[in-house]
Amino acid sequence: MENLQEVLRKIVSEEISKALSLVKPESDLLSRKQAAEYLGIKSNTLAVWAVKGIGPAPIKIGRRVMYKRIGLNEYANLNTMPR
Repeated sequence: MENLQEVLRKIVSEEISKALSLVKPESDLLSRKQAAEYLGIKSNTLAVWAVKGIGPAPIKIGRRVMYKRIGLNEYANLNTMPR
């Protein structure tokens, strides 16, 4: 018979595997509100930028306006001021 530590280790390992399988990966697409929070600006600013054709490129999916997380990162990196 397995000792108690081995049994507990096996149970914990199985439960962790189950829990990790339920976790959704971080979405690559963000709503305008989420994107604005991510950049630390107001969502209206992103809306105005989209109309003017500046700022991070939005994606239109049906009626929803979304932003790629990678696009937000690229925009932030391109607009970082040198020291």
